[in-house]
Amino acid sequence: MRFRGLGEEKLTLAEAPKKEKADHIQHLRAVLNILQQNQLHTKPSKYSLGMREISYLGHMISQGRVSMEREKVQAIKEWRTSQSVRELHAFLGLTGYYRKFVYGYITVTATLTELTKKGKFVWTEKADQSFQRLKQAVTTVLVLQLPNFQQPFTVESDASDLGMGTVLSQNSHPIAYFSKAMRGRELIAIVPQSSSGSIFSWDSDSWC
Repeated sequence: MRFRGLGEEKLTLAEAPKKEKADHIQHLRAVLNILQQNQLHTKPSKYSLGMREISYLGHMISQGRVSMEREKVQAIKEWRTSQSVRELHAFLGLTGYYRKFVYGYITVTATLTELTKKGKFVWTEKADQSFQRLKQAVTTVLVLQLPNFQQPFTVESDASDLGMGTVLSQNSHPIAYFSKAMRGRELIAIVPQSSSGSIFSWDSDSWC
């Protein structure tokens, strides 16, 4: 079996350490050999090899970093004011997919989320300010670091009367932001513990 478009020159990784290149090429050859042995075919247009940057599920991944896909950033920047609950749901669905890039996402979206409830959709100046603030927060996000499971992680948490937020990081570089709305008993239990801010650190070996 021949893999069309798969030349020897493509079995390299740009700017990667020598050992990582060798390991990657070895793994790649193993996968291709298994495909060949089982007479499975690949379509060159569906994969990329030796790339410095690659798009995957709406994200751009490169050199241990992950960011939003540029087209999605532009789509959010150009999103028009929602005229209905359905349009607002679509906007929150798109921004929510990238919530790990936004610190305090729940707080930023609180006003808009309230508008999605039955009979609550009235676009006010406060709603428009929240809409613009969310667009800015999502489209000016930091580039996140990919996790290294050989190094310790740090978790920082905080809470307010809307819920709690957490930052997962390594070496002072954020890996992901997490936020969750809480009510009633959840807030009673969480806020006293987290309102002043808490920091935890642990080795990945302790939970893997």
